[in-house]
Amino acid sequence: MIPYLITEQQYLENGLLNGLENVTNNQTYLSAHVSDDVLLGRGTGIIETMDGQNIT
Repeated sequence: MIPYLITEQQYLENGLLNGLENVTNNQTYLSAHVSDDVLLGRGTGIIETMDGQNIT
């Protein structure tokens, strides 16, 4: 079995939804570099409005 490198990246973004609603987008992305030609990844995240509504 060939060893591979696993990395974790986190992002925090602020923006406008439909140009009107302030939102925060908080996401985490894990990637496994299996070879020079193969990258496997999975991400999770949540978008939340200022009044506490969210979508995952």
